[in-house]
Amino acid sequence: MKKLVKLLLCAAICLPLFGCGSSKKGSDEFAEYAKTLPAVFMESTGFDTNFFFDHPEKYGIKKDLYTLQFMTLDDFKKQDKEYKKIDKALDDYDYDALTKDQKITYDVLKAALKDDENDKLTVEDRYYLTTNYFDVSSGIQSSLPFALWNYEFKNQKSLDSFIAVLNQAPKLFKKYAAFEVTRQKKGYGMSKTYMDNVIKSVHAINNSDQSYILNATYEKIDNADYIPADKKQFYKDTITNAFNNKLLPAFKQTETDLSNIKILKKGDGELASYKGGKKYYESIVTNSAGVDSMKKYTKYLDDETSRIQNRLMDVVNEYPELVSLMSDSSKIYEAISNAKYTDLTDSTEVIHYLEQQISDGKDFPKIKKLDYQMNIIPESMKETTTAAAAYYVSAFDDNSGKDENMILNGSFSQNDFTSVAHESFPGHMYQHNYFKTVKHNVLRDLLSDSTYTEGWATYIQGESCKYTKEPGVCELNSINDQLTYLYVLELDKKIHYDGYSREKAYAYLKENFGITNEDDLKAMYEQLLESPAVFTNYYVGLYQFLDLKEDAKDKWGSKYSDYRFHKAVLDLGPLPMNLLRDYMKL
Repeated sequence: MKKLVKLLLCAAICLPLFGCGSSKKGSDEFAEYAKTLPAVFMESTGFDTNFFFDHPEKYGIKKDLYTLQFMTLDDFKKQDKEYKKIDKALDDYDYDALTKDQKITYDVLKAALKDDENDKLTVEDRYYLTTNYFDVSSGIQSSLPFALWNYEFKNQKSLDSFIAVLNQAPKLFKKYAAFEVTRQKKGYGMSKTYMDNVIKSVHAINNSDQSYILNATYEKIDNADYIPADKKQFYKDTITNAFNNKLLPAFKQTETDLSNIKILKKGDGELASYKGGKKYYESIVTNSAGVDSMKKYTKYLDDETSRIQNRLMDVVNEYPELVSLMSDSSKIYEAISNAKYTDLTDSTEVIHYLEQQISDGKDFPKIKKLDYQMNIIPESMKETTTAAAAYYVSAFDDNSGKDENMILNGSFSQNDFTSVAHESFPGHMYQHNYFKTVKHNVLRDLLSDSTYTEGWATYIQGESCKYTKEPGVCELNSINDQLTYLYVLELDKKIHYDGYSREKAYAYLKENFGITNEDDLKAMYEQLLESPAVFTNYYVGLYQFLDLKEDAKDKWGSKYSDYRFHKAVLDLGPLPMNLLRDYMKL
Protein backbone atom coordinates (compact mmCIF):
# COMPACT_ATOMS: atom_id res chain seq x y z
CA MET A 1 0.00 0.00 0.00
CA LYS A 2 2.82 2.40 0.86
CA LYS A 3 4.39 1.69 -2.52
CA LEU A 4 1.10 2.48 -4.27
CA VAL A 5 0.73 5.78 -2.38
CA LYS A 6 4.26 6.78 -3.40
CA LEU A 7 3.51 6.01 -7.04
CA LEU A 8 0.31 8.06 -6.97
CA LEU A 9 2.11 10.94 -5.29
CA CYS A 10 4.83 10.85 -7.93
CA ALA A 11 2.20 10.90 -10.68
CA ALA A 12 0.45 13.87 -9.09
CA ILE A 13 3.68 15.84 -8.92
CA CYS A 14 4.91 14.92 -12.38
CA LEU A 15 1.75 15.43 -14.41
CA PRO A 16 1.93 19.25 -14.47
CA LEU A 17 5.61 19.24 -15.29
CA PHE A 18 6.82 18.61 -18.83
CA GLY A 19 10.27 17.68 -17.54
CA CYS A 20 9.16 14.57 -15.60
CA GLY A 21 9.11 12.10 -18.48
CA SER A 22 10.43 8.55 -18.05
CA SER A 23 14.18 8.14 -18.33
CA LYS A 24 13.75 4.53 -19.43
CA LYS A 25 14.63 3.42 -22.93
CA GLY A 26 11.97 2.87 -25.56
CA SER A 27 11.10 0.65 -28.50
CA ASP A 28 13.88 1.73 -30.86
CA GLU A 29 16.56 1.24 -28.23
CA PHE A 30 15.19 -2.19 -27.35
CA ALA A 31 15.27 -3.21 -31.02
CA GLU A 32 18.95 -2.27 -31.23
CA TYR A 33 19.81 -4.01 -27.97
CA ALA A 34 18.00 -7.19 -29.00
CA LYS A 35 20.20 -7.39 -32.11
CA THR A 36 23.24 -7.92 -29.88
CA LEU A 37 21.81 -10.89 -27.98
CA PRO A 38 21.70 -13.85 -30.43
CA ALA A 39 25.51 -14.06 -30.34
CA VAL A 40 25.34 -14.23 -26.53
CA PHE A 41 22.76 -17.00 -26.32
CA MET A 42 24.15 -18.97 -29.27
CA GLU A 43 27.72 -20.18 -28.87
CA SER A 44 29.11 -18.51 -31.99
CA THR A 45 31.55 -21.26 -32.85
CA GLY A 46 29.38 -24.13 -31.66
CA PHE A 47 28.84 -27.03 -34.04
CA ASP A 48 25.06 -26.65 -33.63
CA THR A 49 25.19 -23.22 -35.27
CA ASN A 50 25.32 -24.90 -38.68
CA PHE A 51 22.00 -26.60 -37.96
CA PHE A 52 20.22 -23.58 -36.47
CA PHE A 53 21.29 -20.87 -38.93
CA ASP A 54 21.88 -20.56 -42.65
CA HIS A 55 23.25 -17.03 -42.26
CA PRO A 56 24.54 -16.64 -38.68
CA GLU A 57 26.56 -13.56 -39.58
CA LYS A 58 23.30 -11.60 -39.93
CA TYR A 59 22.77 -12.05 -36.20
CA GLY A 60 26.22 -10.98 -35.07
CA ILE A 61 27.51 -14.54 -34.79
CA LYS A 62 31.22 -14.84 -35.58
CA LYS A 63 32.60 -16.21 -38.80
CA ASP A 64 35.01 -18.57 -37.03
CA LEU A 65 34.90 -22.28 -37.81
CA TYR A 66 32.28 -24.32 -35.97
CA THR A 67 33.73 -26.75 -33.46
CA LEU A 68 32.65 -29.06 -30.68
CA GLN A 69 32.77 -27.18 -27.40
CA PHE A 70 34.41 -27.63 -24.03
CA MET A 71 33.22 -25.22 -21.34
CA THR A 72 35.46 -24.64 -18.34
CA LEU A 73 34.16 -23.52 -14.96
CA ASP A 74 35.47 -20.02 -15.72
CA ASP A 75 33.57 -20.05 -19.02
CA PHE A 76 30.44 -21.13 -17.18
CA LYS A 77 30.83 -18.38 -14.58
CA LYS A 78 31.43 -15.81 -17.30
CA GLN A 79 28.26 -16.93 -19.06
CA ASP A 80 26.31 -16.69 -15.82
CA LYS A 81 27.54 -13.12 -15.27
CA GLU A 82 26.59 -12.23 -18.83
CA TYR A 83 23.06 -13.54 -18.30
CA LYS A 84 22.69 -11.58 -15.07
CA LYS A 85 23.94 -8.49 -16.88
CA ILE A 86 21.26 -8.94 -19.55
CA ASP A 87 18.58 -9.48 -16.93
CA LYS A 88 19.55 -6.22 -15.23
CA ALA A 89 19.81 -4.34 -18.54
CA LEU A 90 16.23 -5.29 -19.43
CA ASP A 91 15.02 -3.30 -16.44
CA ASP A 92 16.22 -0.13 -18.19
CA TYR A 93 13.49 -0.42 -20.84
CA ASP A 94 9.98 1.00 -20.62
CA TYR A 95 7.85 -2.13 -21.05
CA ASP A 96 4.74 -0.12 -21.93
CA ALA A 97 6.60 1.62 -24.76
CA LEU A 98 7.46 -1.66 -26.50
CA THR A 99 5.53 -3.14 -29.41
CA LYS A 100 3.55 -6.33 -28.83
CA ASP A 101 6.27 -8.44 -30.45
CA GLN A 102 8.92 -6.73 -28.33
CA LYS A 103 6.90 -7.29 -25.16
CA ILE A 104 6.71 -11.00 -25.92
CA THR A 105 10.47 -11.10 -26.60
CA TYR A 106 11.08 -9.22 -23.35
CA ASP A 107 8.89 -11.64 -21.39
CA VAL A 108 10.59 -14.66 -22.96
CA LEU A 109 14.02 -13.26 -22.12
CA LYS A 110 13.03 -12.60 -18.52
CA ALA A 111 11.58 -16.10 -18.16
CA ALA A 112 14.66 -17.77 -19.66
CA LEU A 113 17.04 -15.78 -17.48
CA LYS A 114 15.08 -16.67 -14.35
CA ASP A 115 15.20 -20.42 -15.04
CA ASP A 116 18.72 -20.90 -13.65
CA GLU A 117 17.95 -18.80 -10.58
CA ASN A 118 14.94 -20.96 -9.76
CA ASP A 119 17.08 -23.98 -8.90
CA LYS A 120 18.89 -21.97 -6.18
CA LEU A 121 22.18 -23.75 -6.93
CA THR A 122 25.58 -22.11 -6.80
CA VAL A 123 27.13 -21.56 -10.22
CA GLU A 124 29.80 -24.17 -9.49
CA ASP A 125 27.32 -26.81 -8.34
CA ARG A 126 25.15 -26.21 -11.40
CA TYR A 127 28.19 -26.53 -13.65
CA TYR A 128 29.27 -29.92 -12.35
CA LEU A 129 25.72 -31.24 -12.02
CA THR A 130 24.53 -30.29 -15.50
CA THR A 131 27.67 -30.56 -17.64
CA ASN A 132 28.03 -34.13 -18.85
CA TYR A 133 29.61 -34.66 -22.26
CA PHE A 134 28.40 -38.26 -22.23
CA ASP A 135 24.78 -37.43 -21.45
CA VAL A 136 22.59 -40.27 -22.62
CA SER A 137 20.50 -38.09 -24.95
CA SER A 138 22.87 -35.30 -26.02
CA GLY A 139 26.37 -36.66 -25.38
CA ILE A 140 28.89 -37.26 -28.14
CA GLN A 141 28.16 -40.98 -28.28
CA SER A 142 24.43 -40.41 -28.79
CA SER A 143 24.32 -37.24 -30.88
CA LEU A 144 27.54 -36.84 -32.87
CA PRO A 145 27.12 -39.70 -35.39
CA PHE A 146 23.61 -38.46 -36.22
CA ALA A 147 24.82 -34.85 -36.44
CA LEU A 148 27.66 -35.75 -38.81
CA TRP A 149 25.35 -37.81 -41.02
CA ASN A 150 22.76 -35.02 -41.15
CA TYR A 151 25.27 -32.15 -41.46
CA GLU A 152 24.70 -29.66 -44.28
CA PHE A 153 27.60 -28.38 -46.37
CA LYS A 154 26.05 -24.96 -46.90
CA ASN A 155 29.24 -23.10 -47.81
CA GLN A 156 33.02 -23.29 -47.57
CA LYS A 157 32.95 -22.43 -43.87
CA SER A 158 30.64 -25.32 -43.04
CA LEU A 159 32.82 -27.70 -45.08
CA ASP A 160 36.00 -26.56 -43.33
CA SER A 161 34.21 -26.79 -39.98
CA PHE A 162 33.23 -30.40 -40.63
CA ILE A 163 36.86 -31.30 -41.26
CA ALA A 164 37.95 -29.37 -38.16
CA VAL A 165 35.49 -31.28 -35.96
CA LEU A 166 36.85 -34.62 -37.16
CA ASN A 167 40.43 -33.51 -36.52
CA GLN A 168 39.74 -32.13 -33.04
CA ALA A 169 38.08 -35.35 -31.81
CA PRO A 170 41.12 -37.12 -30.25
CA LYS A 171 42.18 -34.24 -27.99
CA LEU A 172 38.65 -33.10 -27.20
CA PHE A 173 37.31 -36.55 -26.32
CA LYS A 174 40.29 -36.91 -23.97
CA LYS A 175 39.26 -33.67 -22.25
CA TYR A 176 35.68 -34.93 -21.95
CA ALA A 177 36.84 -38.14 -20.26
CA ALA A 178 39.20 -36.22 -17.96
CA PHE A 179 36.36 -33.90 -16.99
CA GLU A 180 34.31 -36.91 -15.90
CA VAL A 181 37.15 -37.83 -13.53
CA THR A 182 36.85 -34.33 -12.04
CA ARG A 183 33.08 -34.69 -11.73
CA GLN A 184 33.57 -37.95 -9.85
CA LYS A 185 35.92 -36.23 -7.38
CA LYS A 186 33.47 -33.34 -6.96
CA GLY A 187 30.64 -35.73 -6.14
CA TYR A 188 28.75 -35.20 -9.40
CA GLY A 189 30.04 -38.07 -11.53
CA MET A 190 28.06 -40.74 -13.30
CA SER A 191 26.98 -43.79 -11.35
CA LYS A 192 28.22 -47.23 -12.33
CA THR A 193 24.84 -48.00 -13.90
CA TYR A 194 24.98 -44.85 -16.00
CA MET A 195 28.63 -45.30 -16.94
CA ASP A 196 28.11 -48.93 -17.97
CA ASN A 197 25.36 -47.87 -20.38
CA VAL A 198 27.49 -45.05 -21.81
CA ILE A 199 30.35 -47.47 -22.42
CA LYS A 200 27.93 -49.86 -24.13
CA SER A 201 26.86 -47.04 -26.45
CA VAL A 202 30.46 -46.15 -27.33
CA HIS A 203 31.25 -49.84 -27.80
CA ALA A 204 28.31 -50.14 -30.21
CA ILE A 205 29.74 -47.29 -32.31
CA ASN A 206 33.16 -48.93 -32.32
CA ASN A 207 31.73 -52.25 -33.44
CA SER A 208 29.31 -51.12 -36.13
CA ASP A 209 29.72 -49.86 -39.66
CA GLN A 210 29.96 -46.05 -39.62
CA SER A 211 30.58 -45.70 -43.35
CA TYR A 212 27.07 -44.31 -43.82
CA ILE A 213 28.48 -40.97 -42.58
CA LEU A 214 31.15 -40.97 -45.28
CA ASN A 215 28.71 -42.06 -47.98
CA ALA A 216 26.37 -39.18 -47.10
CA THR A 217 29.32 -36.79 -47.04
CA TYR A 218 30.53 -37.81 -50.50
CA GLU A 219 27.08 -37.21 -51.94
CA LYS A 220 26.87 -33.74 -50.37
CA ILE A 221 30.30 -32.81 -51.74
CA ASP A 222 29.21 -33.91 -55.22
CA ASN A 223 26.12 -31.69 -54.92
CA ALA A 224 27.96 -28.64 -53.53
CA ASP A 225 28.13 -26.04 -56.32
CA TYR A 226 30.67 -23.90 -54.48
CA ILE A 227 33.30 -26.66 -54.54
CA PRO A 228 35.23 -26.67 -57.84
CA ALA A 229 34.98 -29.97 -59.69
CA ASP A 230 38.75 -30.51 -59.51
CA LYS A 231 38.65 -30.08 -55.71
CA LYS A 232 35.84 -32.48 -54.85
CA GLN A 233 38.04 -35.58 -54.65
CA PHE A 234 40.55 -33.66 -52.52
CA TYR A 235 37.86 -32.91 -49.94
CA LYS A 236 36.55 -36.47 -50.03
CA ASP A 237 40.05 -37.80 -49.37
CA THR A 238 40.69 -35.23 -46.63
CA ILE A 239 37.47 -36.12 -44.83
CA THR A 240 38.04 -39.86 -45.24
CA ASN A 241 41.50 -39.54 -43.74
CA ALA A 242 40.28 -37.46 -40.77
CA PHE A 243 37.31 -39.76 -40.22
CA ASN A 244 39.33 -42.99 -40.24
CA ASN A 245 42.44 -41.69 -38.48
CA LYS A 246 41.01 -39.15 -36.04
CA LEU A 247 37.32 -39.65 -35.24
CA LEU A 248 37.08 -43.44 -35.14
CA PRO A 249 40.28 -43.89 -33.08
CA ALA A 250 38.99 -41.17 -30.73
CA PHE A 251 35.84 -43.20 -30.05
CA LYS A 252 37.93 -46.33 -29.46
CA GLN A 253 40.19 -44.47 -27.04
CA THR A 254 37.14 -43.02 -25.28
CA GLU A 255 35.80 -46.51 -24.62
CA THR A 256 39.11 -47.36 -22.94
CA ASP A 257 39.31 -44.07 -21.04
CA LEU A 258 35.79 -44.37 -19.66
CA SER A 259 36.37 -48.00 -18.68
CA ASN A 260 39.40 -46.91 -16.63
CA ILE A 261 37.59 -44.22 -14.64
CA LYS A 262 37.15 -45.07 -10.97
CA ILE A 263 33.48 -44.66 -10.10
CA LEU A 264 33.15 -42.79 -6.81
CA LYS A 265 29.42 -42.16 -7.08
CA LYS A 266 27.43 -44.52 -4.88
CA GLY A 267 24.04 -45.93 -5.85
CA ASP A 268 22.27 -45.60 -9.19
CA GLY A 269 22.66 -41.84 -9.53
CA GLU A 270 19.14 -40.42 -9.29
CA LEU A 271 19.15 -36.60 -9.07
CA ALA A 272 18.00 -36.68 -5.45
CA SER A 273 21.32 -38.29 -4.51
CA TYR A 274 23.39 -35.32 -5.72
CA LYS A 275 23.95 -32.06 -3.88
CA GLY A 276 21.36 -29.64 -5.25
CA GLY A 277 19.81 -32.37 -7.40
CA LYS A 278 16.34 -32.12 -5.87
CA LYS A 279 16.29 -28.34 -6.30
CA TYR A 280 17.40 -28.69 -9.90
CA TYR A 281 14.73 -31.29 -10.64
CA GLU A 282 12.08 -29.15 -8.96
CA SER A 283 13.01 -26.13 -11.08
CA ILE A 284 12.62 -28.14 -14.30
CA VAL A 285 9.23 -29.69 -13.62
CA THR A 286 7.65 -26.67 -11.93
CA ASN A 287 8.73 -24.41 -14.80
CA SER A 288 7.10 -26.80 -17.27
CA ALA A 289 3.86 -26.95 -15.29
CA GLY A 290 3.82 -23.21 -14.62
CA VAL A 291 3.69 -23.63 -10.83
CA ASP A 292 6.04 -22.39 -8.13
CA SER A 293 6.47 -25.37 -5.81
CA MET A 294 6.79 -29.15 -5.83
CA LYS A 295 3.62 -29.39 -3.76
CA LYS A 296 1.69 -27.59 -6.50
CA TYR A 297 3.31 -29.76 -9.18
CA THR A 298 2.14 -32.89 -7.36
CA LYS A 299 -1.36 -31.43 -7.10
CA TYR A 300 -1.21 -30.54 -10.80
CA LEU A 301 -0.61 -34.19 -11.68
CA ASP A 302 -3.37 -35.30 -9.31
CA ASP A 303 -5.86 -32.84 -10.81
CA GLU A 304 -5.00 -34.03 -14.30
CA THR A 305 -6.33 -37.49 -13.43
CA SER A 306 -9.90 -36.20 -13.14
CA ARG A 307 -9.49 -34.17 -16.33
CA ILE A 308 -8.43 -37.31 -18.19
CA GLN A 309 -11.45 -39.18 -16.85
CA ASN A 310 -13.69 -36.40 -18.14
CA ARG A 311 -12.02 -36.59 -21.55
CA LEU A 312 -12.62 -40.34 -21.60
CA MET A 313 -16.34 -39.81 -21.07
CA ASP A 314 -16.38 -37.21 -23.86
CA VAL A 315 -14.77 -39.70 -26.26
CA VAL A 316 -17.21 -42.47 -25.33
CA ASN A 317 -20.16 -40.11 -25.80
CA GLU A 318 -18.83 -39.07 -29.21
CA TYR A 319 -18.22 -42.65 -30.34
CA PRO A 320 -21.04 -44.90 -28.97
CA GLU A 321 -19.40 -47.98 -30.49
CA LEU A 322 -16.81 -47.75 -27.71
CA VAL A 323 -19.38 -48.32 -24.93
CA SER A 324 -19.23 -52.09 -25.31
CA LEU A 325 -15.46 -52.03 -24.70
CA MET A 326 -15.48 -50.05 -21.47
CA SER A 327 -16.44 -52.89 -19.14
CA ASP A 328 -13.57 -55.15 -20.21
CA SER A 329 -9.98 -53.88 -20.29
CA SER A 330 -8.92 -56.86 -22.42
CA LYS A 331 -11.35 -55.72 -25.13
CA ILE A 332 -9.89 -52.21 -25.02
CA TYR A 333 -6.39 -53.62 -25.39
CA GLU A 334 -7.49 -55.87 -28.25
CA ALA A 335 -9.23 -53.00 -30.07
CA ILE A 336 -6.18 -50.75 -29.75
CA SER A 337 -3.75 -53.50 -30.76
CA ASN A 338 -5.76 -54.48 -33.84
CA ALA A 339 -6.73 -50.98 -34.95
CA LYS A 340 -6.15 -50.11 -38.59
CA TYR A 341 -5.65 -46.37 -38.76
CA THR A 342 -4.67 -46.19 -42.41
CA ASP A 343 -4.25 -48.23 -45.57
CA LEU A 344 -1.00 -46.39 -46.23
CA THR A 345 2.15 -48.43 -45.78
CA ASP A 346 5.00 -46.01 -45.15
CA SER A 347 5.74 -42.71 -43.42
CA THR A 348 6.21 -40.76 -46.64
CA GLU A 349 2.68 -41.57 -47.77
CA VAL A 350 1.30 -40.61 -44.36
CA ILE A 351 3.05 -37.21 -44.46
CA HIS A 352 1.56 -36.45 -47.89
CA TYR A 353 -1.85 -37.57 -46.67
CA LEU A 354 -1.73 -35.44 -43.51
CA GLU A 355 -0.66 -32.40 -45.50
CA GLN A 356 -3.72 -32.83 -47.72
CA GLN A 357 -6.05 -33.29 -44.74
CA ILE A 358 -5.16 -29.95 -43.14
CA SER A 359 -4.84 -27.98 -46.38
CA ASP A 360 -8.52 -26.94 -46.33
CA GLY A 361 -7.87 -24.57 -43.41
CA LYS A 362 -10.83 -25.93 -41.46
CA ASP A 363 -8.99 -27.01 -38.30
CA PHE A 364 -5.60 -25.37 -38.78
CA PRO A 365 -4.48 -22.11 -40.43
CA LYS A 366 -3.19 -22.57 -43.95
CA ILE A 367 0.49 -22.31 -44.79
CA LYS A 368 2.25 -22.34 -48.14
CA LYS A 369 2.76 -25.73 -49.74
CA LEU A 370 6.03 -27.19 -48.54
CA ASP A 371 8.59 -29.12 -50.49
CA TYR A 372 10.39 -31.66 -48.36
CA GLN A 373 12.93 -34.40 -48.85
CA MET A 374 12.83 -37.72 -47.06
CA ASN A 375 16.05 -39.18 -45.68
CA ILE A 376 15.94 -42.74 -44.41
CA ILE A 377 18.07 -43.52 -41.36
CA PRO A 378 20.76 -46.06 -42.36
CA GLU A 379 20.43 -49.52 -40.86
CA SER A 380 23.79 -49.32 -39.10
CA MET A 381 22.76 -46.06 -37.40
CA LYS A 382 19.73 -47.81 -35.94
CA GLU A 383 22.14 -50.10 -34.09
CA THR A 384 23.50 -47.13 -32.12
CA THR A 385 20.55 -44.72 -32.08
CA THR A 386 17.06 -45.02 -30.64
CA ALA A 387 15.15 -44.06 -33.75
CA ALA A 388 11.60 -42.70 -33.71
CA ALA A 389 9.32 -43.05 -36.72
CA ALA A 390 10.39 -39.62 -37.97
CA TYR A 391 12.48 -36.54 -37.15
CA TYR A 392 12.18 -32.99 -38.41
CA VAL A 393 15.19 -30.69 -38.80
CA SER A 394 15.24 -27.07 -40.05
CA ALA A 395 17.22 -23.85 -39.60
CA PHE A 396 15.59 -20.89 -37.86
CA ASP A 397 16.40 -18.41 -40.62
CA ASP A 398 15.78 -20.61 -43.65
CA ASN A 399 13.55 -18.63 -46.02
CA SER A 400 15.21 -19.84 -49.19
CA GLY A 401 12.36 -22.10 -50.21
CA LYS A 402 14.67 -25.13 -50.22
CA ASP A 403 13.28 -28.52 -49.30
CA GLU A 404 12.40 -29.20 -45.67
CA ASN A 405 14.39 -32.06 -44.18
CA MET A 406 12.31 -34.95 -42.82
CA ILE A 407 14.23 -37.93 -41.48
CA LEU A 408 12.42 -41.26 -41.43
CA ASN A 409 13.11 -44.50 -39.63
CA GLY A 410 12.19 -46.51 -42.69
CA SER A 411 9.83 -48.90 -40.92
CA PHE A 412 6.14 -48.15 -40.38
CA SER A 413 3.38 -49.68 -38.29
CA GLN A 414 -0.19 -48.56 -37.62
CA ASN A 415 0.83 -47.05 -34.28
CA ASP A 416 3.37 -44.85 -36.07
CA PHE A 417 0.59 -42.83 -37.71
CA THR A 418 0.29 -40.37 -34.83
CA SER A 419 4.09 -40.24 -34.34
CA VAL A 420 4.52 -39.16 -37.96
CA ALA A 421 1.88 -36.47 -37.37
CA HIS A 422 3.91 -35.35 -34.33
CA GLU A 423 6.93 -34.60 -36.55
CA SER A 424 5.24 -33.45 -39.75
CA PHE A 425 1.68 -32.15 -40.26
CA PRO A 426 0.29 -30.56 -38.21
CA GLY A 427 3.18 -31.17 -35.79
CA HIS A 428 6.72 -29.81 -35.80
CA MET A 429 7.20 -29.20 -39.54
CA TYR A 430 3.87 -27.38 -39.81
CA GLN A 431 4.39 -25.55 -36.49
CA HIS A 432 7.89 -24.38 -37.45
CA ASN A 433 6.86 -23.12 -40.87
CA TYR A 434 3.77 -21.37 -39.53
CA PHE A 435 5.90 -19.49 -37.00
CA LYS A 436 8.10 -18.29 -39.85
CA THR A 437 5.08 -16.33 -41.12
CA VAL A 438 4.64 -14.61 -37.74
CA LYS A 439 6.73 -11.49 -37.20
CA HIS A 440 9.13 -12.23 -34.35
CA ASN A 441 12.66 -11.70 -33.13
CA VAL A 442 15.09 -14.58 -33.73
CA LEU A 443 15.61 -14.68 -29.95
CA ARG A 444 12.19 -16.33 -29.82
CA ASP A 445 13.64 -19.22 -31.83
CA LEU A 446 16.80 -19.49 -29.76
CA LEU A 447 14.85 -19.40 -26.49
CA SER A 448 11.99 -21.49 -27.79
CA ASP A 449 10.12 -23.14 -24.92
CA SER A 450 10.33 -26.94 -25.17
CA THR A 451 7.16 -27.49 -23.16
CA TYR A 452 5.31 -25.53 -25.84
CA THR A 453 7.00 -27.07 -28.89
CA GLU A 454 6.94 -30.68 -27.71
CA GLY A 455 3.60 -30.21 -25.95
CA TRP A 456 2.07 -29.02 -29.21
CA ALA A 457 3.45 -31.95 -31.19
CA THR A 458 2.29 -34.45 -28.55
CA TYR A 459 -1.14 -32.78 -28.50
CA ILE A 460 -1.21 -33.19 -32.29
CA GLN A 461 -0.84 -36.95 -31.91
CA GLY A 462 -4.32 -37.02 -30.40
CA GLU A 463 -5.68 -34.45 -32.85
CA SER A 464 -4.50 -36.54 -35.80
CA CYS A 465 -6.92 -39.30 -34.77
CA LYS A 466 -9.67 -37.54 -36.75
CA TYR A 467 -7.70 -38.34 -39.91
CA THR A 468 -7.58 -42.09 -39.25
CA LYS A 469 -10.00 -44.81 -40.34
CA GLU A 470 -10.79 -45.61 -36.70
CA PRO A 471 -10.91 -42.22 -34.93
CA GLY A 472 -12.79 -43.57 -31.90
CA VAL A 473 -10.27 -46.29 -31.11
CA CYS A 474 -7.43 -43.90 -31.87
CA GLU A 475 -8.79 -41.34 -29.40
CA LEU A 476 -9.35 -44.07 -26.83
CA ASN A 477 -5.70 -45.01 -27.28
CA SER A 478 -4.77 -41.34 -26.87
CA ILE A 479 -6.67 -41.16 -23.56
CA ASN A 480 -4.94 -44.35 -22.44
CA ASP A 481 -1.60 -42.75 -23.32
CA GLN A 482 -2.49 -39.65 -21.29
CA LEU A 483 -3.10 -41.81 -18.23
CA THR A 484 0.09 -43.78 -18.85
CA TYR A 485 2.06 -40.54 -19.11
CA LEU A 486 0.81 -39.54 -15.65
CA TYR A 487 2.26 -42.71 -14.17
CA VAL A 488 5.54 -42.09 -15.99
CA LEU A 489 5.76 -38.53 -14.64
CA GLU A 490 4.88 -39.74 -11.16
CA LEU A 491 7.59 -42.41 -11.22
CA ASP A 492 10.08 -39.92 -12.63
CA LYS A 493 9.33 -37.67 -9.63
CA LYS A 494 9.61 -40.54 -7.18
CA ILE A 495 13.03 -41.49 -8.55
CA HIS A 496 14.64 -38.08 -8.93
CA TYR A 497 12.91 -36.07 -6.20
CA ASP A 498 11.84 -38.64 -3.61
CA GLY A 499 14.93 -40.81 -4.13
CA TYR A 500 13.17 -44.10 -4.95
CA SER A 501 15.50 -47.09 -5.00
CA ARG A 502 15.61 -49.50 -7.92
CA GLU A 503 13.56 -51.98 -5.88
CA LYS A 504 10.82 -49.44 -5.14
CA ALA A 505 10.75 -48.33 -8.78
CA TYR A 506 10.40 -51.93 -9.95
CA ALA A 507 7.51 -52.42 -7.52
CA TYR A 508 5.82 -49.30 -8.89
CA LEU A 509 6.23 -50.52 -12.47
CA LYS A 510 4.82 -53.93 -11.61
CA GLU A 511 1.80 -52.44 -9.83
CA ASN A 512 0.92 -49.67 -12.28
CA PHE A 513 2.20 -50.99 -15.62
CA GLY A 514 1.93 -54.72 -15.10
CA ILE A 515 5.56 -55.18 -16.15
CA THR A 516 7.07 -58.37 -14.76
CA ASN A 517 9.88 -59.20 -17.19
CA GLU A 518 13.19 -58.35 -15.53
CA ASP A 519 14.77 -56.96 -18.71
CA ASP A 520 11.75 -54.72 -19.35
CA LEU A 521 11.80 -53.46 -15.76
CA LYS A 522 15.50 -52.68 -16.05
CA ALA A 523 15.09 -50.88 -19.38
CA MET A 524 12.18 -48.73 -18.19
CA TYR A 525 13.82 -47.82 -14.89
CA GLU A 526 17.19 -46.97 -16.41
CA GLN A 527 15.62 -44.87 -19.14
CA LEU A 528 14.03 -42.68 -16.47
CA LEU A 529 17.14 -42.81 -14.30
CA GLU A 530 19.41 -41.53 -17.07
CA SER A 531 17.04 -38.85 -18.40
CA PRO A 532 15.51 -36.97 -15.46
CA ALA A 533 12.42 -34.94 -16.39
CA VAL A 534 13.00 -35.69 -20.08
CA PHE A 535 9.32 -36.55 -20.58
CA THR A 536 8.05 -33.45 -18.78
CA ASN A 537 8.18 -31.24 -21.87
CA TYR A 538 6.15 -33.78 -23.84
CA TYR A 539 3.59 -34.91 -21.31
CA VAL A 540 3.10 -31.83 -19.14
CA GLY A 541 3.10 -29.83 -22.37
CA LEU A 542 0.33 -32.08 -23.70
CA TYR A 543 -1.75 -31.61 -20.54
CA GLN A 544 -1.21 -27.85 -20.71
CA PHE A 545 -2.57 -27.70 -24.26
CA LEU A 546 -5.54 -29.91 -23.43
CA ASP A 547 -6.30 -27.78 -20.36
CA LEU A 548 -5.97 -24.57 -22.39
CA LYS A 549 -8.34 -25.96 -24.98
CA GLU A 550 -10.97 -26.85 -22.38
CA ASP A 551 -10.65 -23.40 -20.81
CA ALA A 552 -10.96 -21.75 -24.23
CA LYS A 553 -14.16 -23.70 -24.89
CA ASP A 554 -15.58 -22.56 -21.55
CA LYS A 555 -14.65 -18.91 -22.06
CA TRP A 556 -15.38 -18.52 -25.78
CA GLY A 557 -18.60 -20.54 -25.74
CA SER A 558 -20.35 -20.58 -29.11
CA LYS A 559 -17.48 -18.58 -30.62
CA TYR A 560 -15.04 -21.42 -29.98
CA SER A 561 -13.65 -23.44 -32.88
CA ASP A 562 -10.58 -25.64 -33.19
CA TYR A 563 -9.36 -23.27 -35.89
CA ARG A 564 -9.61 -20.24 -33.59
CA PHE A 565 -7.84 -22.05 -30.76
CA HIS A 566 -5.04 -23.37 -32.94
CA LYS A 567 -4.49 -20.01 -34.63
CA ALA A 568 -4.33 -18.19 -31.30
CA VAL A 569 -1.72 -20.64 -30.02
CA LEU A 570 0.34 -20.62 -33.22
CA ASP A 571 0.25 -16.84 -33.62
CA LEU A 572 1.83 -16.40 -30.20
CA GLY A 573 4.46 -19.05 -30.86
CA PRO A 574 6.70 -21.00 -28.47
CA LEU A 575 6.18 -19.27 -25.11
CA PRO A 576 6.46 -20.61 -21.58
CA MET A 577 3.01 -22.04 -20.96
CA ASN A 578 2.06 -19.60 -18.20
CA LEU A 579 2.85 -16.70 -20.56
CA LEU A 580 0.86 -18.37 -23.34
CA ARG A 581 -2.15 -18.58 -21.04
CA ASP A 582 -1.72 -14.93 -19.99
CA TYR A 583 -1.53 -13.69 -23.58
CA MET A 584 -4.57 -15.77 -24.53
CA LYS A 585 -6.36 -14.31 -21.49
CA LEU A 586 -7.46 -17.76 -20.30
